[in-house]
Amino acid sequence: MDKIEQHRIKMQRMILEYAGNPSAIYSIGAGNQLMSDWAFLAKQYPNAKLYGCEPHPATYKKIKPRFPGLLLPIALHHKSGKITLYLASSPGSSSVFHVPEVTDAGSIEVDSWTLDMFDKRVGSSNNILLWMDIEGSELAALQGGHDLMKSGRVTCINLEVRSEPCTNGWPTDWNIHVFLSLWGYRRVQKYNYQKTHYDVIYTKEL
Repeated sequence: MDKIEQHRIKMQRMILEYAGNPSAIYSIGAGNQLMSDWAFLAKQYPNAKLYGCEPHPATYKKIKPRFPGLLLPIALHHKSGKITLYLASSPGSSSVFHVPEVTDAGSIEVDSWTLDMFDKRVGSSNNILLWMDIEGSELAALQGGHDLMKSGRVTCINLEVRSEPCTNGWPTDWNIHVFLSLWGYRRVQKYNYQKTHYDVIYTKEL
């Protein structure tokens, strides 16, 4: 069993343990997530609506026909408008912050929404599983979700984080932890430890 398959199985086990029974799943950075994960979530939660966003044009075009829900070609940030997306030569890895070791194919301007705009666009669901893998933009995206965070409708959050920033503007796990704690979220699990990053799950405190 390779490392990707080990991670997938562990991720699925963690989600089942903490996500409860979501009515909606927000897949932010869908191109960085495995197609088998979407299939797993769609099968495990057949009554949940799956909504995603992926700003990388080539990745969006590639995954849209297979995405089991509504997929939007946008980035999430703390404000709406246009934002610079730095591209990697391999579609699926991209960042709104310049990271020399992973972005090597120039940059483009893409549309950005706030998390609140995204939430309203897809119907403002209750009991949301929020799943982010957006290469250093996690905190900026969360900062654009004031109304959503305040509402408490997000009951479980899965994030990829780093303990040390790899460039200016890249949030650390502590930056994200402090922000989510202020909104009443509790860190319940760390897993998938790698050399540079790991995954973390937060749930809403009752």
